[in-house]
Amino acid sequence: MSTKEIKVQGIVKWAKFKEQQVNKWGKLSVNFYPKDKATRSAISALGARNPIKEDEDGNLYYIFVKRLDDSVAPGAVVVWQDGAPFDGHIGNGSEVELALQVYTWDNEHGKGTGVKVIFCNILNLVEYKRDTTGIGGDLPV
Repeated sequence: MSTKEIKVQGIVKWAKFKEQQVNKWGKLSVNFYPKDKATRSAISALGARNPIKEDEDGNLYYIFVKRLDDSVAPGAVVVWQDGAPFDGHIGNGSEVELALQVYTWDNEHGKGTGVKVIFCNILNLVEYKRDTTGIGGDLPV
């Protein structure tokens, strides 16, 4: 499996980067909204199977994931802010720079290119506020 890394900037929602935030498939995830068309083009040019999606407001985003048991970069996604490790929660709408690992795979299920998030640098943090409405989810302040 060959790998390379790229860095991209944009806005995140539903950033789940900590070990205790893993989903039922053993993955961490984030909805990433690229900052501009050039960033979207750079991601699309990677040839990965991560399709671009459209939210209810018409904004385009990608979902990037990472397995805790990843063979190349195991564990949680590393998060920094202002040059130091960040251990808090990332609110929806926070501006970040993500390091994405691009890799190729070839196994009994086929072959292709994938992208996973391995590092997050917070550029502008939006305060996280847990949903208290009873409908579920995380809300920005």
